[in-house]
Amino acid sequence: MKEKYFGCNFNEIKRYHRFYMNENIPYDIGMMEYFHLIAICGENGVTQDYLSKKLGFDKASSAKAMKKLSGLGFVNREKNPCDKRAYTISLTEKGTEVIALINDTFQLWTDSILEGIDEKDYEVFLEVMDKIKNNARNLVSK
Repeated sequence: MKEKYFGCNFNEIKRYHRFYMNENIPYDIGMMEYFHLIAICGENGVTQDYLSKKLGFDKASSAKAMKKLSGLGFVNREKNPCDKRAYTISLTEKGTEVIALINDTFQLWTDSILEGIDEKDYEVFLEVMDKIKNNARNLVSK
């Protein structure tokens, strides 16, 4: 069993997911921007540094995503009055609308790919994935 490598399957699913999202979200944004928008939702006024840590992305990637989202009018980036090097991020009304579309699209994707999969099997899958994720994290943390 352990001779079988599963990484290629996850990469392929991730690629299909990206294609699906790109086909169904009418904006020029990718997964990095999707994750940042969702992370900001309900937490207006957070810093880019906070988002980087929360999402596990490097600061440069978060800065790039925020710059793009700001340019599209989805977020406001303002200099933090307490730290002039930092930006405070908040959603615009347009950003809130896009999050609703993203959430609906994610839900349709999830419902579709889980079609025909028993709830119990899915729960076992999530437990196994969580163990694999923790093992990978521990391996890198050493």
